[in-house]
Amino acid sequence: MSFSYLSSGPGSSDRSWIRSRIGDTSTSNILLQDEEIDMLLEDYGSKYAAAAAAARSVGAQFARQVTKEVGKLKISMSEASNHYFGLADRLDQESGVNAGGAWAGGISESDKDVQRADPDWGGASFGVGQFDNPR
Repeated sequence: MSFSYLSSGPGSSDRSWIRSRIGDTSTSNILLQDEEIDMLLEDYGSKYAAAAAAARSVGAQFARQVTKEVGKLKISMSEASNHYFGLADRLDQESGVNAGGAWAGGISESDKDVQRADPDWGGASFGVGQFDNPR
C-alpha cells in the first residue's frame, strides 16, 4: 500500500485532486491508500464521483469508531463521519451526478406558475378536456 500527494500541484493528477478535496493530504494521518483511490477512479470513471465515493468510504471508517468520553474530554467520531457523508453529498452536487434524477413537474400550483412564466416554455402540448366531444 502506498500514499502519494503532490501538494505543489494537487490538480496535476486525479489522485492528488481527490486527496485535496477530501482533506487526505497528510502522511501522518492517511485516510485512503493510493490503490483504493485508483480503484474508485476506475469504478466510477470521473474524479468527482470517485471523490464523493472516497468521502463516503472515509465516513464509513469513522462511523465504525465509537465516541469516547473521559471526564470533560469527549471525542465524538460520529461528527467526523457526518462531515464526510455531508462532503460526499456536496461533491455529488458539484459534479451534477444526481442532476439527472427523476423529477415530476406541475404537481404543485407554484410549479405550474413558474413553468407558465418561463419565456422559453412553448406552451402545453396537451390539457384538460382536449379530447372532450363538443357535441
